[in-house]
Amino acid sequence: MVAPIGRVQTVLTGFAGGPGLINLYWNGASPGAFTGTDATAAIAAVHTLMGGLAAAFASGVALQVQPVVEVLEATNGQVISLVAGTPVASVAGAQSGQMLLAEGPLIQWFTGVVVGRHLLRGRTFLTPAASGDLDSGGVVSAALIAILVAAGATYIAHTGQQPVIWHRPNPYGTGTNGQAAVVTACSVQNKVAVLRSRRD
Repeated sequence: MVAPIGRVQTVLTGFAGGPGLINLYWNGASPGAFTGTDATAAIAAVHTLMGGLAAAFASGVALQVQPVVEVLEATNGQVISLVAGTPVASVAGAQSGQMLLAEGPLIQWFTGVVVGRHLLRGRTFLTPAASGDLDSGGVVSAALIAILVAAGATYIAHTGQQPVIWHRPNPYGTGTNGQAAVVTACSVQNKVAVLRSRRD
């Protein structure tokens, strides 16, 4: 069976070194398909997530969820099609303080699927962040962690279409062992993460 997943992209602008990119992946509501209805639902859910995560992003950063979803075959990573959804408004970063281009909070996404003897997980770096994210000890504040975890929980609870973590095929480009697994939980640690590249 074809295993299509939608790649919803959010473009980040308003900072030196930009633009940045956040990729999030989704299943369609029906196995073997990813439709315009699926795209619209996924785009809306990602937009809601970005709104919930705005408290971590520095003021001046704009997060624009793209209105066209790339549909991939999960097993081999090949692009199947482009599916348009309903456009959404840009989200503005809301955190005060000095902008942090590479450091910030990190959301970890968990699944119940084991790939290569490890549980399949995903990560979303919330950068550019701001110094207001941190408490006096230099770690992510407990209040912000609660906001981010709540936003993640709402995202995961979406019904019909579901957010997934995609394990790329190995070797990428020629392998056929790629796999997508539904996200079941998330967490945010108080340790600040460092994003070295946005190329992936």
